[in-house]
Amino acid sequence: TEIVIAWSTPTANGSAITNYVVEVRDNATTGWATPSGCSPGTNTSCTINMSTVTASPFDLVYPDTVVVRVAAANVEGTADTSTDYEDSPVQAQTKPLTPSSAPTLNSRTSTTITVNFGGSESLTQTGGATLDSRKLYRGGSEIQNSLTESGTATGLSPGTSYSFTYSLVNQHGESDQSPSVNFTTTDVPADITGTPTITGSDPYTIDWDAPADNGDALIAYVVEVEKQDGSSWVDVTNECNTTPDVLSTSSCELALADITAATGLVAASGHTMKARVSATNTVGTADNPSPTGSIVIA
Repeated sequence: TEIVIAWSTPTANGSAITNYVVEVRDNATTGWATPSGCSPGTNTSCTINMSTVTASPFDLVYPDTVVVRVAAANVEGTADTSTDYEDSPVQAQTKPLTPSSAPTLNSRTSTTITVNFGGSESLTQTGGATLDSRKLYRGGSEIQNSLTESGTATGLSPGTSYSFTYSLVNQHGESDQSPSVNFTTTDVPADITGTPTITGSDPYTIDWDAPADNGDALIAYVVEVEKQDGSSWVDVTNECNTTPDVLSTSSCELALADITAATGLVAASGHTMKARVSATNTVGTADNPSPTGSIVIA
């Protein structure tokens, strides 16, 4: 974080040297100025903070080279420095540049979101200095500070959107935060909003439209038929004879003989079969079953 400048004592030309004038060239390479904190007196070295040459009026940035010149002064005046300067081997360093890309989604569950960010930053991106860490933010609050290129937010609520940004840190400071991006935790499947259709004549076929899985793949459906007396609903999913399966077809084929004992529905009775369906994923079952479909058993 510091630049040490050293020089040899020049010929005094008969009058003792009273002080030295140290100057740094600006970013536009057209002007020179004395950096603050550098008043060597008659010493032949001077230390300048890196933050000084990266601020106004110098405004150096990586990979700018810190160009300095030194002139000796005595009672007769200051030596001519119009052509006497030297290129220091030191390049300017600043805090990292603002990341241009937002974090990307790695994975998510109903309570966690893992994102990827950063990686393989150039020296220009890191301000010319070694990268010390990457900071991950959720909703503007820091949740991770390390050199890893991924991070996980935990303790989240299902079906909720969260914003993420990240920044880069080196010895000179922290960059501004990257663009923000929102990701949503998984949730139970959406409700089936369309009314299932019931067709056929023993066996009966119940069809419905698959709902949104809300980020977590559907693993099953719960098919229910209302008891003939209307007192409750019976899960008849295991009685579905659908080929190849209920999940892939969004359909259930029911033979009355397989559900009569549980529901009280019998053939040629004039009873009304009522059915409803809910979807399930690893988070859970939809909040509400579908509207009720019905057919009269002839």
